[in-house]
Amino acid sequence: MTTSEPTLESLRAADMAEAAEKFEAVLPDEVTGYVRVYQDKQGGHRFRVRARNGEVVIPAEGYTERNDALEGFQTLREVLRNPLIDVNG
Repeated sequence: MTTSEPTLESLRAADMAEAAEKFEAVLPDEVTGYVRVYQDKQGGHRFRVRARNGEVVIPAEGYTERNDALEGFQTLREVLRNPLIDVNG
């Protein structure tokens, strides 16, 4: 009997911490991190940028709509393509 790699669909589970660990375990080698868009306890929408090891490197503010959270991430993505780095701040 062969076991196949878990898919994203098979990782949908009640225990999100366990699911996140499994998801991180199957990331392709070239992936250095990922973004998770989620609904917070207050019903708002947020995104988190996580490093490959699962550490949150950029938490986001709350947005009313899921689409606004996605747009917020797209804005961040554009800014990070060619950022000005202020080392004196």
